[in-house]
Amino acid sequence: MARALSVYFLWVKVQFEMELELAVFVKMSSPLGVLLG
Repeated sequence: MARALSVYFLWVKVQFEMELELAVFVKMSSPLGVLLG
């Protein structure tokens, strides 16, 4: 049970970091995103 829970939290952490990197990448690569801040 504890192992499944730790795997779940690791998955959530990876998903969050991927979304964060994607958001930063889109913001930097898009002129509109830069204008919007």
